[in-house]
Amino acid sequence: MSDPNRKPDDERVRQNARSDLSADLFLGAGAGSGKTNLLVDRYLHILESERARPGQIVAVTFTTRAAAEMRGRLREACRSRAATDPTGRWQQLARELELAPIDTIHGLCTRILRESALAARLDPSFRVLEDTEA
Repeated sequence: MSDPNRKPDDERVRQNARSDLSADLFLGAGAGSGKTNLLVDRYLHILESERARPGQIVAVTFTTRAAAEMRGRLREACRSRAATDPTGRWQQLARELELAPIDTIHGLCTRILRESALAARLDPSFRVLEDTEA
């Protein structure tokens, strides 16, 4: 379904955001504007172009729900492509996706700190306080 308020330039900008891999992308827009769809399309474009693997792409969203939705959509897209891929490449990408850094800013920071706990002089078994505890 197309948005009657969308200008022709909007679609050009969206297509460019999906396929121009010459720079990192920060996407800020309102709820329901299609951010997750665009990020999934861009992520898939990166995989299709073989410029990176899932563990090399950092996708940060604002909410845990959006991160889970993005991971789910990517998983389904990879599985769909795997069904017609005789090389097994998309099946392997689907497996790698399970450990890919697709998370919130808090989740990403926690992951980085856990992976570098000793260098950061942190107890590797640290836990992040819940809002009510903090």
